[in-house]
Amino acid sequence: MKSQTKLERMVHRLLISNWAPDYSQTKYHIQLVREYHRRVALWTKALDCTQVGDWPFFDIAYKIDPTVRADDSSIEKVMQHLREINHIHEPARRIYIWALHWSALADTHPEKIENFNLLDPYEPIITAYEKGFTLNYQHALL
Repeated sequence: MKSQTKLERMVHRLLISNWAPDYSQTKYHIQLVREYHRRVALWTKALDCTQVGDWPFFDIAYKIDPTVRADDSSIEKVMQHLREINHIHEPARRIYIWALHWSALADTHPEKIENFNLLDPYEPIITAYEKGFTLNYQHALL
């Protein structure tokens, strides 16, 4: 049996997740979102991303290697799934796509990521969404 790539695992993970909001886990969601912000801050500093608009939501894989992208088929599978879910906001959709690009980079050039000696920036926010986190304008103050 062929083992799955990181990209295939991420696609599968996004497709099987229960995206229903779960407000009973708000404290856990806040911890995960804070960890996402902490990791992105470290990546922002490491990549010298000081342009307005880079922080806190940006395509980190693109900043490392803009030539490596997730394949169109993987992106379309996830986007089709997300179109069927009404409460998914645009920032979340972008994060899902960036997580796919990150996974593609991890598959093709893991050394480019490992050289930074930093953790996967998208893992905490993807986990938060899997656990029922939903982004709204009130969360901007997190």
